[in-house]
Amino acid sequence: MKSVKQLLCVCLAAVLLTVGLPLWAASVPSESCGCGVTPRIYVDGFGSEIYYNQGTPEQTNVPTVVTDDLARTILLRTLPQLTAAAATRDWDRAADGLGLIFDSLLGHLRCDKEGNSVGPITARPTLDPAQNHTENPNYTFRYDWRLDPLTAAEQLHDFIGEVRAATGHENINLTAVSEGGIVALSYLALYQTESLESLALMISAHGGLTMVGELFNRNLALDAQRVTDYLAQTDDGGLLTALLDVLQQSGLMQPVLSLAVDIISHCKDRLFDNTLLPLLGQMPAIWAFVPPEYYDDARASMFGGKKGYDVLLEKIDRYHDLVGSRSTQLLRDAAASGLKIGVIACYGMAAIPAIPGADYQSDSLIDTARSSGGATVARHYQTLPESNSPYRSPDGIIDAATCALPDQTWFVRGNSHDAGPMMAWRDWLFAADEPVTIRSDPRFPQYFLRTADGVVPMAPGTPPETLRTEDLCGALQNFCGAVLRSVGIAK
Repeated sequence: MKSVKQLLCVCLAAVLLTVGLPLWAASVPSESCGCGVTPRIYVDGFGSEIYYNQGTPEQTNVPTVVTDDLARTILLRTLPQLTAAAATRDWDRAADGLGLIFDSLLGHLRCDKEGNSVGPITARPTLDPAQNHTENPNYTFRYDWRLDPLTAAEQLHDFIGEVRAATGHENINLTAVSEGGIVALSYLALYQTESLESLALMISAHGGLTMVGELFNRNLALDAQRVTDYLAQTDDGGLLTALLDVLQQSGLMQPVLSLAVDIISHCKDRLFDNTLLPLLGQMPAIWAFVPPEYYDDARASMFGGKKGYDVLLEKIDRYHDLVGSRSTQLLRDAAASGLKIGVIACYGMAAIPAIPGADYQSDSLIDTARSSGGATVARHYQTLPESNSPYRSPDGIIDAATCALPDQTWFVRGNSHDAGPMMAWRDWLFAADEPVTIRSDPRFPQYFLRTADGVVPMAPGTPPETLRTEDLCGALQNFCGAVLRSVGIAK
């Protein structure tokens, strides 16, 4: 019996060494590097590069949306469907007509009922062995942003091991932007802070999006002021803004929007079940955007009574249980471990105006309260009650005291969903010898303001945003001026 046990032990050890040694070798630096330049890995978000036929001569980039046939689809297919639907009150036909638009834009990204890509689309991370990290310490982690974030986190773990082996560094600095924050927290859930020196969460989606939670519960709404505000901040030429002001001041905006909502409400269920579920609801990563308090109802709303979704449901439940419902604790645990961690969120931008109560502060996409890990935030054009909180913003809109990491969370007012202007903050975080806070350096206070000259510290007493007011005559005057400018008659 003893010899049998010894034989089994020897066999088991041989198997473990045979299987485990290559994996261990790949994750341990082959030669220690003392250059002092810590490698950086960048994890982007929704819409980052994914590829058709990756690694073959036919490799091409996959567009996030396809607009080539959009005009043809609308003119030749959607409008006839909607016209016929209006004449016959056939709301199913109206839903199918609207669905044609979504399918034209997003159909190429479709996933199956198990949450796997239908088309030959991948985004395997690759490492250039010739890259000299001392001269260029920046590495980009590619992943398929449609699929399971926990699988992406496993791939990130492998990629970190490759970077460590190639550079001779024990740890790396990680930048996670937008959906990249979901991948980063998935990494923390699976591997804690293993191999991380610093983590910068920038305009991160780790707390979810109210918009997705509401939409996946089939809640739609359009408000005149919200639509005007949102489109105004995305309009470069001024003509659209001026036209919206005319509609708003003349009182026509809300009737037009109400009619649109009324039409959609009649065909909403068919539109969700036949279009939005197969296009977006079958992407596992989209479910990571559903905030935890919306999750159970959204799951029942989208999948209730439907067959064939067991594998997909297992994936999204696992993310919800391991990451989505634990984001606050994951951040606090990471900070308590000594990780250099910083969270930076933006506010002062109108949210996408497609849901009830869309007057919350955002970076034009993600709720400020969610991307900051739980800040107390005033609604648009409002301020918080006066208080002595040391975390209250100079403009009275934010109180960071309720954040998961109040001393390690920063804010930028007036910056859209764009991490570029905040990279100086990220570089400062990475360069620090120890964890930093909002009080570590006067150049990086808790609150910033986006200006024409870049991102600058917010001055004490900065006034809050105010509601634009304008009468119809003024709106018509601005519209005429915008028209003249658009045709080159006026400057």
